[in-house]
Amino acid sequence: MEAALYNKAPAEDVKKPDESSASNKTGEKASVENGIKEGEEILKILNNGGAGAPPITLGEDDWQKVGHIKTSNREYDVETVHSEWQVIKSGDGATILPIVERGGKKYIVLEYKPEPSIGRWELELPAGGKDKGEDSETTARRELEEETGYKATNLELFMHDMHFMPSRFEQREDVYIATGLTEGYRHLEYEEQPIKVCVFPEDLVEVLLKQNKITDFRTVAVLSQYFLREHEKKGLSFLLRGDN
Repeated sequence: MEAALYNKAPAEDVKKPDESSASNKTGEKASVENGIKEGEEILKILNNGGAGAPPITLGEDDWQKVGHIKTSNREYDVETVHSEWQVIKSGDGATILPIVERGGKKYIVLEYKPEPSIGRWELELPAGGKDKGEDSETTARRELEEETGYKATNLELFMHDMHFMPSRFEQREDVYIATGLTEGYRHLEYEEQPIKVCVFPEDLVEVLLKQNKITDFRTVAVLSQYFLREHEKKGLSFLLRGDN
């Protein structure tokens, strides 16, 4: 069964940005309505096995060699251990699960972005590494706004000190649930970074998860934990365990 979008609710519960502030206007404006439309187009691509996704243009010459990588805010080391294992010291970070709640219905904000390492586009939660001197909550707020344009009124620490592929990455992450979203403007680190911001009904996200149309491991782990908690709140945890 193909996943399908459900009836869409108006976006009246999402706060609008201060249009008078020129400092806000540094990138594409966040919009729940546009996100839902973007989600409809992405859903067609997912239901068509990925056909119709934009091309990924990153070539072999764009890859940086193994060694020390330095950007304006972060530094990365790739080290060889016991002549077999390569450990990437990429620094700690944060992952964000943004939720829009309107008219008794919840929506989840996801990103549809190209991943050159696997040669395809992926649905993922917003995430990113800490800049110098940041704590994880500051990182979560900054990355959410930079990548999606949304600002969070409330951040709930959902998962703490999580390890992403510890056999390869020396990295810890905190996961936050973001609510009370305000529509603002994106501040992408690279202007050409083609992240598409989409908004899906929460129950549709669960369907996409079960259909293996969300395959980013970080995103799968966070969403699975979230839906487990939501079902337990409703007294439905027995369904997930397969009890009779």
